[in-house]
Amino acid sequence: SVNSADIVGLPTSNPFASQENGTFPRSQRRRNFDVRLDHRINDKHNMYVRYAYDFYGDYAPIKPVRSLDGGRLSLGSNDLNDFSRSYSTVAEENWILSGTKLNTIRAHVLIHRLYATPTFTGQAVTRPSYAWGQQQQSPQRFPRNRVTLTDSFLVTAGKHDLNIGGEWTTGIYKFDAHHNEGGLWTFTTDAPFDPANAATYPFQFTLRKSSNTLGVFEHPATQLGGYVSDTYRVAPRWTVNMGVRWDFDTNLRDNAVIDKMLDDPQFKGIERFVHRNRGNQYDAFQPRVGATWDVRGNGTLVARGGYGVYVTRD
Repeated sequence: SVNSADIVGLPTSNPFASQENGTFPRSQRRRNFDVRLDHRINDKHNMYVRYAYDFYGDYAPIKPVRSLDGGRLSLGSNDLNDFSRSYSTVAEENWILSGTKLNTIRAHVLIHRLYATPTFTGQAVTRPSYAWGQQQQSPQRFPRNRVTLTDSFLVTAGKHDLNIGGEWTTGIYKFDAHHNEGGLWTFTTDAPFDPANAATYPFQFTLRKSSNTLGVFEHPATQLGGYVSDTYRVAPRWTVNMGVRWDFDTNLRDNAVIDKMLDDPQFKGIERFVHRNRGNQYDAFQPRVGATWDVRGNGTLVARGGYGVYVTRD
């Protein structure tokens, strides 16, 4: 646990400085727990199971509710709390086929909840010099569930150490957003609202329709991967490693969402930037090569070098 403070120091030219300036307490909390069980089945098989729990909470500063526009509104601060909570279970089994062959299979289940909650729920007001009320980008939640299976087969033959493996991952990734459901008033002036003075009227009012499912988006995806590498002891002081990996995402681009936007008149013009049937990526081959040199021959000075092409999801 870490207790700290947020300092608001608006310049004296800001009309809300005397009201908002101050030091406000905030805190961060972290809790971790993990347990692991190892079991030797026999001379050829051993395994382990590990469970890990992780929680992180960043709690926003505690500020008082403000009475605004002559008491017409009572709004809290537009801060938010950030939370991350994950549950991870891994099981791995090693099978010693012989003195030169080893197979390792691993399963991983991840349940992760990342979310942000506002410190105040309801209406919001934003003015040129300050803002109050429900934070505009919260509440948001990013729940994801993922299962991964990997297998690796290692073979030692003479001067070669060969590693062949594959990976399968499937998951559901969601986005749950409910911001601006209380309404957002946007002003172009810091002057208090006066019904008799049109110059103090809000420029814009934004209201998102409230629904338990309207702001929920789901992205299911499955990834496949495979690799092969060879560590070759060229000479007593030289080792070369060469390999290639291939990855494929079955739902790299969520075309259904884009197609829905292209069919919606309110997004007219988006076809200039994105098109239907954007396809997938099948050529994500990632070759690499590396080498080590024992300069003195006694392990006290080793030179390393390598080059590779790597693909990652943006």
